[in-house]
Amino acid sequence: MYYKLKDDVRLRAYDRLPRLVVQGDRPIGVSAAEFQALDLCDGAIDVDFPLVPEGVREAIPGLVEKGLVEACEKGTPLKPGQALRRYPNRLVKGVQWSITGACNYRCRHCFMEAPHAKHSDLSTEELLDICDQLAAAGVGDVGITGGEPLIRKDFLQIAQRIVDDGMRLTQIYTNGALVTEELLDALAAMGARPQFCISFDGVGCHDWLRGVDGAEAAAERAFRLCSERGFPTHASMVIHAGNVDTLLETTRTLASWGVPTLKISGVEPVGEWAKGGRGESVSRDELIQAYLDFVPRYVEMGMPMASVQIEALLLVERPDAKRRGPGFDEAFAEALTGDSDGAPAGEDSAADVEGTQGPVRVIARRRCQDSATTCLCLTTRLNPYISSEGRVLPCMTMADIEGAVTDGFPSLRATSLQSILTDSTLLDATDSRGKALLAANEECASCEYALDCLGGCRAAALRADPDNYLGVDRGACELFKKGWVDRAEALAKDVNERYARSVV
Repeated sequence: MYYKLKDDVRLRAYDRLPRLVVQGDRPIGVSAAEFQALDLCDGAIDVDFPLVPEGVREAIPGLVEKGLVEACEKGTPLKPGQALRRYPNRLVKGVQWSITGACNYRCRHCFMEAPHAKHSDLSTEELLDICDQLAAAGVGDVGITGGEPLIRKDFLQIAQRIVDDGMRLTQIYTNGALVTEELLDALAAMGARPQFCISFDGVGCHDWLRGVDGAEAAAERAFRLCSERGFPTHASMVIHAGNVDTLLETTRTLASWGVPTLKISGVEPVGEWAKGGRGESVSRDELIQAYLDFVPRYVEMGMPMASVQIEALLLVERPDAKRRGPGFDEAFAEALTGDSDGAPAGEDSAADVEGTQGPVRVIARRRCQDSATTCLCLTTRLNPYISSEGRVLPCMTMADIEGAVTDGFPSLRATSLQSILTDSTLLDATDSRGKALLAANEECASCEYALDCLGGCRAAALRADPDNYLGVDRGACELFKKGWVDRAEALAKDVNERYARSVV
């Protein structure tokens, strides 16, 4: 009898992770016998052959039931990249990669100062080499950003190499001005259908923040075109005094353009915004209150978008939305060191947390069960960032921070990605656990919210103290100590209860 892996199943092995089964974009837990059986399901091996261990053979019906393998004719080949591949380095799930530090817009808030091309670019040959290094390290997903990535004349060449190397081009972060039918045709022809993540900063407000006349019309055109052509889209919105009152109208408008998801964030006083000396910022307290005012009105309006995330505080999802939910990223957590967190940042540790049964969820509270095994930031551990200059950092928001910590992160110009993912300052940082922060940081260790916060965001902490990766994120302190998280949880409970009554 012959079997083959289902087309969306891949087998991998990494340092400290001898077996990993990925189906689509999710890891699947299997036993050692099941993994051995999967390795035999290549369409060429008769699993009834007497030398196949009985325990391995007996695992196959269960794998069929799980939807991981299927019976096939002898000699039916696997697709490229499905068979077991072994990598000498630690696992990372994907990367976010700036292929340029330049931009065709003049955004008033750009933390990378892209309007002035502060960060230099690599050559085409160097970018192609990075593609090959990503594949050699077993990276599965690549998100491309900038600056504005589409201004590079070799963009499609880079995208093609990502696909040819067996990786998935998962996102393109763009202002939308250069999104054309020709671009989408070329991506579709190479078998790539990435999500287009396009900034949109409020109806009637977008041109001002982006510093270019016609930016709003360009974003609308790009969103509509992607939707018409079957490319997924996502919007991000930066809040300031001029657009904070447009939130409801903006969600309605984005939904009418076919955009299902939105992430909302406050403008940060860094980069271009800090240099301008403008008074358009909203105070932190005013901003959080505006969020809390928005949520019940948005739910009452019928939630025109499938999902709206408000910073790392709140998530509002329609019942028909495809929920990522608890378990998406922590399923990879055991693959990192053999230890699991139970709840990565941004996820509830239990499905029955008060206030989570409904469209509104509070995602700020970590509810850490064990600080010795909990990654400070699971997102950066699974998805590090590569700058336009080839430096590998925990995340994009650290690209403009200068100090002893960020200066010490490695560069792909000097060492290979496999080496970086084996032993480096990057791996030391992203693999940091809550216990290390609490041991190094007396203020956090003595705080009543220590296990809910775990020091907050590492990039925010570095902005305050560029020489201390285990420092304090004052913004996270305010969320908890001023009672904003408690108020958000009370709001979520109230809104969810009212919603439940309305749909009975």
